[in-house]
Amino acid sequence: MKLNKLVRKIIRNAEEWDQRYLEVTVHSLERHEDYRTFEQTKRQFLSRKNRGEFNLTNPYSKRLWLPELLHSFLTIIGDRDEAGLDDDYGVLKVACALITFTHKEWACADNNIQFDIGRAKQMVRNALMGTDFIGCFEAAVYNNEEWETDGVVGKLVSFHCHAISWASSYSLLSRLRSRIKGRFEPILGNRFGVRFAKLKTEKDLVTAVAYIAKMPTLGYRTFKRENGKKRQESSKLSFKSRHHLFTALKKYDLFKFWLFGGGWSKGNQSRSCQAERI
Repeated sequence: MKLNKLVRKIIRNAEEWDQRYLEVTVHSLERHEDYRTFEQTKRQFLSRKNRGEFNLTNPYSKRLWLPELLHSFLTIIGDRDEAGLDDDYGVLKVACALITFTHKEWACADNNIQFDIGRAKQMVRNALMGTDFIGCFEAAVYNNEEWETDGVVGKLVSFHCHAISWASSYSLLSRLRSRIKGRFEPILGNRFGVRFAKLKTEKDLVTAVAYIAKMPTLGYRTFKRENGKKRQESSKLSFKSRHHLFTALKKYDLFKFWLFGGGWSKGNQSRSCQAERI
């Protein structure tokens, strides 16, 4: 399946956010590292020259990865006998959902970031066992929420996983939600650590894939509702928090934070789709 105009438009939009990420990340390095360290770090982890290393923090690596990801994913969805995309790029013939997992064990302070990616991926794999899915972990920093990690207090960093799961019907996805919603301990006053959102059209699907591949451009702030529950809005990250996050993530390969199962893993053999299995 060739990349259509919608997909190319979404890729261009993602690249605009990649550029913003690059600018603010470079500025955070300028603020918090000496000149020699800054230049070396920039060349190693943020340069176009080293995009083939596929480091998690390199936006140029993501620009190589995203088009192939979208093309491969849409091809796999379209090749399934019981599913596919409408010729007019409209309503999906397969039931898809964006599933977001949060878990208290994955939270930490921004100045003491600790995250066991292997253990977290295994927990998500166990929850989605027997289904077709592709997913990615990312970190969300909350500017006005504090968290303590091993006696160190800082801004809350909530590692979480976005997964796209597809099945022959929404009833199957609904049963999946009922089965796994109690396995993940929520934070910030949320009732559950699992959230489902239906993806009804090709635009929904492609946008969701690009969304889960995004660079950490913004953080969040929480606000209390009248009923006492919290809502969250996007917020700029401080340069200090951004530097903490960059320092913690630069040691990872891009594919370390991806996982997949079912039809995705059986149908995709390209280099860019060799996300680490556990």
